[in-house]
Amino acid sequence: MKSKTENTKQTTRSTAEQALADLISGKISLGTIRYYTKESSGLTESRRNMYSQSKIMYKIYLLEQKLKELQEEAKQ
Repeated sequence: MKSKTENTKQTTRSTAEQALADLISGKISLGTIRYYTKESSGLTESRRNMYSQSKIMYKIYLLEQKLKELQEEAKQ
């Protein structure tokens, strides 16, 4: 008989980079990250901080993508 934890699809992310990669690939949503950063999520403070860091890294990633797009438009 399988335990409850074996049936869940929850992934443990050990670094902000892993959470960022999952966010970019679509495995996890920004809304989920926002929830994980709240105290009511039940996560430890260090885990919440890790997800906060990944959220900031994601915003930087989006800005870099927008910058590349604008630079390409400027070349044309």
